[in-house]
Amino acid sequence: MNNLQVMVPDAVKDQAEKLAIEEHISLDEFTTLALVQRLSTSIPDPYLEERAKRGNFQRFREILSMAPDVPPEDYDRLQ
Repeated sequence: MNNLQVMVPDAVKDQAEKLAIEEHISLDEFTTLALVQRLSTSIPDPYLEERAKRGNFQRFREILSMAPDVPPEDYDRLQ
């Protein structure tokens, strides 16, 4: 483990502390989770990139065209 010292506005620190308390975790854990979450959205996922390369938009449209064109059930309607 390493230490990381950062400067944040008081309001950001206060909000982070409040959320950490609500989550029943330490501020260190909360900050680590937030950093990991941000990194995970910034670093490309090799598996997803490989899957995307294999994608075929024309085939997708062909398959989608096989779906019946009917209104959704009442429970599935958007309001």
